[in-house]
Amino acid sequence: MLEHEWRQGPVEDGAVRYELTDDGGATVLTFVHRGLSVGNAKGYIPGHTRVPYRLEAHIAGDHLPDWNERYQEVVPAYPAWSEPRA
Repeated sequence: MLEHEWRQGPVEDGAVRYELTDDGGATVLTFVHRGLSVGNAKGYIPGHTRVPYRLEAHIAGDHLPDWNERYQEVVPAYPAWSEPRA
């Protein structure tokens, strides 16, 4: 388990936690970002889906997937989140 402070203006300070657990021969990554308002979470949730893809590429020694390209690919799956921020 690794947890660190999240200080990236202009959003609120928070904390991000990464936890690895064994699941019968597989490893499960649990990723939690605490401290964001609902309005700011709307922008971060689709973006955080990119973390495992980049981690997988890094471990494999592959080129890291483009952050913005992956965001645009997944944001339609979050229609409630892609509305203007409150």
